[in-house]
Amino acid sequence: MEESNIQDLKNFLIKIIEEFRKEYDKLDNLERKYIAPNTIYSAPCQIEIFWVAEPSEFQLFVLLHDPNRQDKEIIINGPYNALQIADKVIEIMDEPRWRKKTPYTEGSWPFFSDAGDKEHKYSDEFAGHFSTFLNVIRQTVSQSFPTGLIMSRVMGETDYCAIFKGNIAKLPPSELDQKSSIEYAKQHAVSIKNGFTPVFTQSKTAEKEKKVRKFFGVLYNPGARIGNNVELTFKEKVSGPNNFEYPKYEYGFTFNGRMGFYDRYGLVLIESESEAEAIKIINTIFGISIIHGIEAFSLRKSDILETEIPLDYIPSGQPIGSYSRKISEVTGYTPNFFGGMKRTQITLEKMQEIIKNSERIYRDEKLNDSLVFLLESNTHMKNSEFSQAYIFCWLIVEQYISKKFGVLTLEKNEAKKMTRKKKDLNKMGNKGKLNMLRSEGKLNDQEFSFLTEYNKKRNDFVHSGKTITELDAKNLFKFAFEIIQNEIREEIG
Repeated sequence: MEESNIQDLKNFLIKIIEEFRKEYDKLDNLERKYIAPNTIYSAPCQIEIFWVAEPSEFQLFVLLHDPNRQDKEIIINGPYNALQIADKVIEIMDEPRWRKKTPYTEGSWPFFSDAGDKEHKYSDEFAGHFSTFLNVIRQTVSQSFPTGLIMSRVMGETDYCAIFKGNIAKLPPSELDQKSSIEYAKQHAVSIKNGFTPVFTQSKTAEKEKKVRKFFGVLYNPGARIGNNVELTFKEKVSGPNNFEYPKYEYGFTFNGRMGFYDRYGLVLIESESEAEAIKIINTIFGISIIHGIEAFSLRKSDILETEIPLDYIPSGQPIGSYSRKISEVTGYTPNFFGGMKRTQITLEKMQEIIKNSERIYRDEKLNDSLVFLLESNTHMKNSEFSQAYIFCWLIVEQYISKKFGVLTLEKNEAKKMTRKKKDLNKMGNKGKLNMLRSEGKLNDQEFSFLTEYNKKRNDFVHSGKTITELDAKNLFKFAFEIIQNEIREEIG
């Protein structure tokens, strides 16, 4: 019976290939251009199935186009028991076809690649897809999947993977069915011939006219949960958050006219045409967060997630996975990697306050820059980079000294005398400014002593390379934190 089922499946897959090629040969070049990539069974192509038969039946379908392998090669792995599948596939990945170098220019799952100058193999590319397949099987303990296609994804640039519940050969027409794909291609080719351009063409004109909102974002790092009831369920505590729950457009907000979203797992998304602008806005939000006592590290370009949505579509509560172009490349904190990490809770009321305060501070460029310096210092501090943390704090302290000194010169209001001394005052270093501020009663003895000592430590580091200690960095961070905290209170009122 099992051998019969395997042969039936092979016959079904061969039939798919042959029927596609029969229809494909009738198409002209324009029509062929619009065939969906997941139904291209042109030579050479190979299909491999990973089959779990019990306790529930699932199949992982893999379509490859390896020019150095036999055309129409069909390999059926299984059917296996769910408990066997991981060990069986590990063995299969050592077979020559899976250890070959891929033709892809960039892997879809680059973090599974070998280190150093090792070749990027088919097995590297397949690892993420198989990991998702295993997660689907595990989820069946607590989640019921409908029969048919569960999910699919391009593998590399030319190949394709899909997960099905049930036996593909016994399912109704699915995403593998080439008939609808060919008809779709014909219709769009006719449209072009009649002078209409399909929305999915990649011409420069169409790209410019495409009406979408672009968003950039990142998850709070270290992890944070946003909401008023964020306790993990017992299931989450056992196995981690739902692996299929992509970050969502869950809670909407506006930021100086821009649309934004955050979700329960700590994702923050902001609308912007500029990645640099988005990073600055998100770092402002994270900076205000640490003022509110919520731990946050600065956003790096390598961590940012990019996505876009149609201009006239408000995706409230929807997952962003189908729109994201970089979600699999995000290197920062993600909710699945929580281990035993203690999460910070940010209530909805607190998050609204953080957004509101961030809007206000973002409009004040100097204060906003200082806030981001504080965030950068906090990030370096947590990475034991005490010299860098110290220097970012000193930028805040130096502005504090200069601001106090500027107020003093205005208060003196000795126009002629100040005109004569203008050049000398501009050249005055921090030591001279501190002495003058103290003599005029603008610094108390304790503050003067602290700033004089830490100005010397700064000079010793910059000019002599003397090490900044952890205690020095922490003390200066505390001082800088109080400066920014007070300035924000004055600004917000």
